[in-house]
Amino acid sequence: MLIKTFYRVLLFLLLIQGIVFAEIKIFLFPIVEIDGIDITLKDVGMIDYNSTIHKKIEDIEIFRELYMDGYLDRMELRNLLNRNIKEDIIIFGNAVRILTKDDDSDKQKKYEREWRDYIVTKGDRVNLIVKGNGITIGSSGMAVNDGKIGDEIKVKLKGSKVVRGRLTKGRLVEVTQ
Repeated sequence: MLIKTFYRVLLFLLLIQGIVFAEIKIFLFPIVEIDGIDITLKDVGMIDYNSTIHKKIEDIEIFRELYMDGYLDRMELRNLLNRNIKEDIIIFGNAVRILTKDDDSDKQKKYEREWRDYIVTKGDRVNLIVKGNGITIGSSGMAVNDGKIGDEIKVKLKGSKVVRGRLTKGRLVEVTQ
């Protein structure tokens, strides 16, 4: 029993070693609003690095092509940093939503318009709330068709039963009886 515990602790320490001993840690902000098109690493996250690495890391430029869709995700950022930095890097967070104040870019407007048009697409997991006679029951299912807020969509439940409901907010579908 003592040997198993020892191996578990050893495995745990090996797994977290990369996080504890990483030379650079980047904590991504959830959302950033920018004025212009030039942004740097310090604009999208908090950077923690030891004093021997010089401060130029904060000034690495993030190219507009990386966030044209309105998001800078972890893999895009990692690929950029791997070209410029040799030290170990840990990135906390999945993506940064980048909003521009004076953006007249057709591509960004197109992405935003598509995002607003369909909140749920066929095959997405949705949360389902059934209301009736003062009782509310929650469940989950799979969207059978695309929909935006206010649309009535079909939802397939686990047992292959299909119900109709109104898409209210996010991925929430309300069925009233």
